[in-house]
Amino acid sequence: MYRMNRVSLVGTTVAQPQIYDVGGNKRLMVMDVITEILDANCDQESFRQHLHKIAVEEPLLIEYAHSFILPGDLVFVEGQLEHLTKDSETWIVVTEPHGLLHLLSRSVQSRKKGVAAFPPNG
Repeated sequence: MYRMNRVSLVGTTVAQPQIYDVGGNKRLMVMDVITEILDANCDQESFRQHLHKIAVEEPLLIEYAHSFILPGDLVFVEGQLEHLTKDSETWIVVTEPHGLLHLLSRSVQSRKKGVAAFPPNG
């Protein structure tokens, strides 16, 4: 039976994405994204934060993200879950051809710096 491994996530970036050379003219971009969920076990309305590790392998998305995504920006990420036994962490890996990475909204800091929300045409 075929099972689809796909996850979609909307969250806030923690820091500037980092790019690493992994050999053979390949690069990998890594970034952290935080999501919040309502804590149903509390009497008061409170939220718990979850940190998600994102790895982007697709070259065009790496260039886009490194140029236009800043800390505090709201992003939409779609990729596959992969569990890394070395670090015992589960990552969202964005690969070709079905991975997505979209900037949904700018943080206040990004708007103050005058950073464009999207790449210019051409």
